Amino acid sequence: MAQKRHLIILFFSFLALSCWAEEMSYAAKTFRSNIQSFLREEGFAPSVDNDGSLCFKKEGTSYWIDVLGDKPFYVTFHREPIGTEDASSTKVLKAINDVNTNIRAIKCCYMSDHVSLAIESYCYVAEDFKYVFYQYLSILEASNELVKEAYSKYDTSASTSSHGNSGNKSGNGSSYGSNSSSTTTTGNRKGNTVYVNGPILETTYHKWWCTSIDLNAYNTVVHKIVVPKTSSSWVQSTKDEYIEDCDTGKRYYIQSSSIGLAPQKTNLYSKESKPFTDTFPALPASVKRINIWSGDSYYAKNLQIR
Repeated sequence: MAQKRHLIILFFSFLALSCWAEEMSYAAKTFRSNIQSFLREEGFAPSVDNDGSLCFKKEGTSYWIDVLGDKPFYVTFHREPIGTEDASSTKVLKAINDVNTNIRAIKCCYMSDHVSLAIESYCYVAEDFKYVFYQYLSILEASNELVKEAYSKYDTSASTSSHGNSGNKSGNGSSYGSNSSSTTTTGNRKGNTVYVNGPILETTYHKWWCTSIDLNAYNTVVHKIVVPKTSSSWVQSTKDEYIEDCDTGKRYYIQSSSIGLAPQKTNLYSKESKPFTDTFPALPASVKRINIWSGDSYYAKNLQIR
């Protein structure tokens, strides 16, 4: 009995130490403060809530960042959850499994009445997180849509009405079946890079979207992601893809692609997402708004780049 009592005491002592270890360190608070300043510089309005999370909104959608540990810091970047009150749990689990399997970095978790969306990473300094912030933001936004699309694939009766966003960290966000459309693609510029919040394009065997654009003096590099729907497929970019100046209508046609410019192609042997780049001519300083044409539909429309 004495031995059991000692084990119980050790167990609760371990729990107490674990809880203490999760307290935010001074260094973590400094890291969080640096990220908060960065977000302000980028035009957001971040604030720290009662849980110590760094919260902000983008176009009405709530995001928050948690920081723990000490060099490297354990950073979790969250997007407001997807409500699942009326959804089939089996189909939800299948949907998030699809996204977790195919989209790098994302972590989708089912919590009975909602699906949480987050990206977890270790960062040694705040600059590490700043460097990938907009890429993470793009992944979170794309994953929100991809989870809903995957659910719809398993549930043909899914509603197409929008239920709105609560903005709560643990409550219900946008629900399954909600969708939005806009004639303007939004983006954020950092230096010579424009991070794109564009639509997900769907073809018979793949899903595609644009994540960012590098505006260089000698060329324009468009960063994209393709997600195969089957375990064996091939991809290529085509010579009819272009960037169009919205004001003049002038088109800048694709010059090369990391996945191959037709007839060249790249074979894919899994359903894992694949980042790639398409290269176009340099855009003159006079180009302010652009369309990005895929050959079949728009990756971005009326996107402000300057």
